[in-house]
Parts: sequence; C-alpha cells; structure tokens
Amino acid sequence: MTFKLPDKDKLCHHTGFEKTCLGLVAGGTCQRWRALPGKDVFTGEAREQWGCIDDLVLQLQGEAMRENSGTHAAVTGFREMIFNPHYRARPLSAPPTIEAIEDQT
Repeated sequence: MTFKLPDKDKLCHHTGFEKTCLGLVAGGTCQRWRALPGKDVFTGEAREQWGCIDDLVLQLQGEAMRENSGTHAAVTGFREMIFNPHYRARPLSAPPTIEAIEDQT
C-alpha cells in the first residue's frame, strides 16, 4: 500500500477552509488522512482509496448497510424455516407460494 498525499488545492474543513490538507498532513498536524482498503461498495471493484475520514464516511456506511442486509436476509430465512410450515415444505429452488406469504401475517 502506497501513501498518497492529498491534492494541493484541497482545503481542510476543520480549519474553516483556511489551510490546505496537504500542508496539515505533511506537517504532521492532521491525523485524519487515512487509507480505506477493500472493495468499493457501490461498484464492487478493488480499491485503495485515500482521503479524510470525514469524506470516507459514506463508504463506511455503505459497507455497514451491505453487512446489515445480508444479516437480515439470513435471520429472516432462518425464522421462516423454523416457524412457517409451508416454507419448510417447499423445495429450496421453488419460489414462495401464496400460502407461505399469507402465513407470515
């Protein structure tokens, strides 16, 4: 992983846009310039993104939402297999039937 410096024109919002991020990072004043490795949540491509942690919050929220969605799907499927007899009786490859959907209410 290579360290990337901020653009010379990027201004820091913590200083009221009076100082450049490059000057603060290079001078050791700013500790908020970090790398965010992994896959991009929105495109699925590998990334090595450098930026202010305040700017990277959207990426982190997207990753948390993706994890939450997977967890919700697993818990819902587990609940249906335990409490819904019509759901258990159907083959795994078959789509849900009207009875299985009506039993959820």
